[in-house]
Amino acid sequence: MATSKKKQPSPAGKAQQRTAAREKARQIAEVQERKERRGKLILRGGVAAVVLALVVVVGVVIVNANKPAVAPVNYANEGITFGKGGEVIASPDAEKGDIPEGLTPASENLNEGAAHLKVYLDFQCPVCKTFEELNGANINSWAQAGNVSIEYVPLPFLDRMSGGTKYSTRSANAAACLSDVAPDKYLGYMTTLFENQPEEGGTGLPDEDLITYAKEAGVDVQAPIKTKSEDDEPVSFTECVTNLHYGDWVKTVNDAAAEDNVSATPTVLLNGEDVGTDWQDPEAFAFTVLKAAGALDEGADPTESPSVAPTK
Repeated sequence: MATSKKKQPSPAGKAQQRTAAREKARQIAEVQERKERRGKLILRGGVAAVVLALVVVVGVVIVNANKPAVAPVNYANEGITFGKGGEVIASPDAEKGDIPEGLTPASENLNEGAAHLKVYLDFQCPVCKTFEELNGANINSWAQAGNVSIEYVPLPFLDRMSGGTKYSTRSANAAACLSDVAPDKYLGYMTTLFENQPEEGGTGLPDEDLITYAKEAGVDVQAPIKTKSEDDEPVSFTECVTNLHYGDWVKTVNDAAAEDNVSATPTVLLNGEDVGTDWQDPEAFAFTVLKAAGALDEGADPTESPSVAPTK
């Protein structure tokens, strides 16, 4: 059986095939190049979008980081300060331009030469409770007489000791909320919080108790505080507590205390100087404070120093 030979293309046909192949290759290359260009554009666009998103996020973080925390109206400086007659006044440490409107400067309330006590405390700190039990009544009397101004600065040092509930922050926030609603109830509220102090390592008091103690002190817990929400809506004392309205402020104060080398509570400063543990002896402490205030006669006997300073 005869076999047929496959017909070979002519030289001209081979040239045409090579030309066609080159054209097809060129077309494929062009398509691939267009795909690559589109891919690069998409990649560049994606990278640009990511970079833009990062810029926006970083910008928001920076803005939020630089955004000052909302402070309680009756806190001038870092804490709340009481002076003559139990009036809430501006801390002597406050810069003149930082005194909130309506708050009396210390110089206009206190006796000449009055001493300034600044107490850093934590409502979950047992030693702070002891400080208040030993010296609270005396300090209040000295302030009432105008011989001493007393500034209380609640800190969140012991948040880690409340089972994750951050009781120190929440109680400091609650005190700040109360200062904006009923500052005349602040000292009583502070005493109540110490009297009902939860154990370290427990879960802390719930917000409901913080609100109840304020209500028992005569505070209208539905009354609005003096600062509003970010939406410019009124905030009640109850909402201030449950929404941690002054939480950022508590953190800001804590950071400032750290910068001032405050590493424990209570830390007690008399005219800016740390008294260490001198407060543990109420009589000696009274003598030291009243002498600094110029409320004792020269040569007074420390063992006979009065608990309550005479009014000048």
